[in-house]
Amino acid sequence: MDLPTYEQHLKDWWTTLEDKRGIRARLRRARTPDEVFILPEFHRGPINYLRQRGVQVKSEHLPALAFAVGLLAHARELSSTSFPRLLANKEADKGGNEASDHRFLRLMEMRGTDTEQLYAMLRRLIDFVDKSDVRSLLQAAFCWNDKTRREWAERYYTALPQGE
Repeated sequence: MDLPTYEQHLKDWWTTLEDKRGIRARLRRARTPDEVFILPEFHRGPINYLRQRGVQVKSEHLPALAFAVGLLAHARELSSTSFPRLLANKEADKGGNEASDHRFLRLMEMRGTDTEQLYAMLRRLIDFVDKSDVRSLLQAAFCWNDKTRREWAERYYTALPQGE
């Protein structure tokens, strides 16, 4: 799995969505990664885009790519800041840590076994923040595990303003 290669090409593909609002809308309407997977826009869009650029997309990576692509379609803006930091910054702007901690803790409680629930939670959070970064979404899609959750927790809590 070559996440950096996927990351760069998916960033490039995402920029093409500005002119393809119908494709973005269809990807956004998919409620689960499986719904993204069965869309022709997924196979003809980002998967075809990757393959045209010489990226070997293994069939076992397609479900994780559908997960990431579906979430990317919800981002109105791409950022180089990790998603946990984006979420912390958005919550700090709203003025309180209690609600943000609740949202973030619910995400951290998600285990890798229920990808549909994780997808739904991340989709809501991306809609809340209005942006994301490709690397975090690929990380969540390919390896949502205890290590990833610890990394996200560190990024989130170190980005929050230090209180009492």
